[in-house]
Amino acid sequence: MVDNLPPHNVNGEVAVIVPTRNCSRTLRNCLDSLQYQTLVPQIIVVDNGSTDNTREIATELADFVLDIGPERSAQRNAGAQATQADIVGFIDSDMILTPNVVEEAVVKIRQGAVSVIIPEHTTGEGFWASVIAFEHSLFQEYNTGIPRFFTRKVFDESGGYDEMMTGPEDRDLALRVAKLGPCALIDAEIIHDIGHISYFQTCAKAGYYAPGRALFSHKHGMEETKRVFKQQPWLRKPQKLLNPLGIGLFILKIGEILTASSVILSQKLHSGRSKLDPYK
Repeated sequence: MVDNLPPHNVNGEVAVIVPTRNCSRTLRNCLDSLQYQTLVPQIIVVDNGSTDNTREIATELADFVLDIGPERSAQRNAGAQATQADIVGFIDSDMILTPNVVEEAVVKIRQGAVSVIIPEHTTGEGFWASVIAFEHSLFQEYNTGIPRFFTRKVFDESGGYDEMMTGPEDRDLALRVAKLGPCALIDAEIIHDIGHISYFQTCAKAGYYAPGRALFSHKHGMEETKRVFKQQPWLRKPQKLLNPLGIGLFILKIGEILTASSVILSQKLHSGRSKLDPYK
């Protein structure tokens, strides 16, 4: 364990759940950042059958380690069920929290918020990582982030993360929670370390998330999907794309859209009917 840490919150008021799988490159930095919070939370890592040394790092630094899959939504829900904390937070294992994140989130919730958005700063290596960081910086300009901390009461009432959905499950939960109370934004940031990522890896990720996005559309209707699409900052101010990173973003979006569309079309053709709507 790390020495000279701030004290844990003695009443177990807040827990942070970290879903992970084969993330040894970033997990130690992530958990260290939780250990050095001004208000140190209970730390719960939910692994999904890692084959590297992710489990060993988690066992060393977390309060509890679970092994549950198959995807983030199930991992997050399982982590929330494993704690009795009054406030639950969810971060990814490639994220580093600046020291005041947990404390500021708790303060906002004590002041009446039921959920809290944390600004994110993306970092990585290579041109395409810079393009993604540029895109995320535009989202921060319009404060279009999703909440990561919730009161226990509201998280339970909302039903938690939709375990049939991967990709837009954060926004899906945000829509449901928004009906239950106010959401607040803090000043402290999360640093999202995406490492080195290629154009084709990013497009492949869009294809992987495509079925989840289709579920989101079925669940919330096309009007909500259109509203989310219109929130894209590169549509609000296309002049922001008039630079090398902006041009790269335009090219990336074309690749992501084509990849996602091909995945959905292939799924429909192979199934003979749409299996993307389990809500009807």
